[in-house]
Amino acid sequence: MKRSPNRKKSIVVCGYYGYRNMGDDAILDMICRDFADDCELTVLSFRPEETERLYPVKAVNRFQLPQVLRAMWNADLLLSGGGSLLQDKTSTRSLLYYLSILRLAQLRGVPSVLYAAGIGPLRSPQNQKRVARVLRKVDLITLRERESLSLAERLCPGKQVLLTADPVFHMEPSPDSTAIQILRQNGLGGRPMFAVSLRKTPPGLWPRLAELLDRVAAAGACTPVFVCMQDPSDFEAAAAVQGLMKEPSRVLRGCGTGPDMIAVLRHMRGVVGMRLHALIFGAVAGIPLVGFNIDPKLEALLHAVHGPEPIELNDFDPAETAEQICRILAAGRAPDCTKLIELSRQLPVAVRALLARR
Repeated sequence: MKRSPNRKKSIVVCGYYGYRNMGDDAILDMICRDFADDCELTVLSFRPEETERLYPVKAVNRFQLPQVLRAMWNADLLLSGGGSLLQDKTSTRSLLYYLSILRLAQLRGVPSVLYAAGIGPLRSPQNQKRVARVLRKVDLITLRERESLSLAERLCPGKQVLLTADPVFHMEPSPDSTAIQILRQNGLGGRPMFAVSLRKTPPGLWPRLAELLDRVAAAGACTPVFVCMQDPSDFEAAAAVQGLMKEPSRVLRGCGTGPDMIAVLRHMRGVVGMRLHALIFGAVAGIPLVGFNIDPKLEALLHAVHGPEPIELNDFDPAETAEQICRILAAGRAPDCTKLIELSRQLPVAVRALLARR
């Protein structure tokens, strides 16, 4: 098919979109900010109508093969990412879905990019072989963690792989007036606050988490504010722990975008989190970070920004850990994001160089 030299380039975007996860939605937001002005974006989404309403994109149902095929037919590029899509911790079925989209692009002759992705864990040797076969034919591989980089180099020796950073690291916050309005709507703003990001955990951990947050709140005379990345599961996790607490706390509502969250977090003393993007938002906001060792990517982030070692979720003492958190919050040391911001800004440049050859 002859392509008009003046038409916009067409990019298909595949990731964990349409699932109301604030971290993944923030990645899509940045893809739109970096490419939507002069490219036509089509997103494979779980909720395509909602995705079209929220972003300047076309969207198709990610599980409707005819729609996916039509999107890919005239595409100039496939962006797969960001996030840890190529892993079998969630399920082999999830891994096979993302590999199949990459393979479809390769069969159509559409250049593909692994965009600020994470690879692993890959527990199954068969899944490692599957990923290796597909990665060898990906045109541009950009990975956000050194651990993913090492795994990719082991799976595909000799394949060029670029170390990058999550696109959210070059996200700009909303105006401070927006943050103040959100805080006031939630009855916040007069007392010092720290943010808390929880995810689903075994009920046996809830009493210790509640005691930990109570101790930090009492010692620092500050209010724990639950910030929820995944709707509805994070709200349910927050409610479960909040119901066991003695000190006053709040669950933040009406803060549904990455820029708004960064602006709000600038008013916090720090963020104590289990979700990667809660910590990334905190890092961009310039506030102290405390992470739980619930996922290797959280530990990788804390090391990258020269933050404190993560808390062992299944083996922490509430009293000792509360003292540790209070010291970190009181010190007020901002994460070192300089290198990650620079790497993040290079992402769209690398992709545009590939598009220019199309």
